[in-house]
Amino acid sequence: MTIKKLILLILGFLITTNVMAQSICSCKDDSSLTDYIPCDTTYFTNHSFIYTQFDCDSSWLTFETADGNKQLLFFLEKDMIELMERLEPKFIAEYKTTLLFGRRLSSGSYFEVSYFLMNKSNGNLVADYESLICSSEDSSLGFLLYFSDSTLNTITIYFCNTGLEFKFKLPENRIMTTMLQASHFYGSPEALFDTPIINENQLSISYRYLNKGDSLNMKKDSLKINLNEYPH
Repeated sequence: MTIKKLILLILGFLITTNVMAQSICSCKDDSSLTDYIPCDTTYFTNHSFIYTQFDCDSSWLTFETADGNKQLLFFLEKDMIELMERLEPKFIAEYKTTLLFGRRLSSGSYFEVSYFLMNKSNGNLVADYESLICSSEDSSLGFLLYFSDSTLNTITIYFCNTGLEFKFKLPENRIMTTMLQASHFYGSPEALFDTPIINENQLSISYRYLNKGDSLNMKKDSLKINLNEYPH
């Protein structure tokens, strides 16, 4: 087979796959649904992909592997079809073996988001997270940062490419004390943290806190992680 024929064959496969993914994306009884539900397809490096579809009775998000195995990720019935774009899981990042998604907890919520990590070869759930402090969009680094438990005294870094996690202690009750005094300014403890900075494999993430009884003088500190010390 010549290179030209091979390229044409690959292009034909991609076009056919895309048409199939988009083939159920209309409702003759309500043409306005196309304004609410963009039937997008997202492809991943292992040739798996996700796509949104709808008809007059329901809307759904499907994960499909390269060999055609399908898994339903999300579904809405007829009376909620128009909320599909708001409520369906949103792809955030791709790592070596997993995919990270975020999902709103309600149609009107822009800040209350939960997350899940999915195996990109078979669509199986790897982990569910009520919230994240931050996540890496770098596929080679691939980490998630989150509170280890409800005490808010410990932060976990999970490396998606190795499945390894490591815990880091914060000063006792520092975050909990801050939330008890300033929850009206910060809706969640994760909101106290800034965007992480990575320089020469050194991760640094700053956060704000209050001492007990000090409701006005917000202070700053940072968590520093030498990524060279942890397999990732």
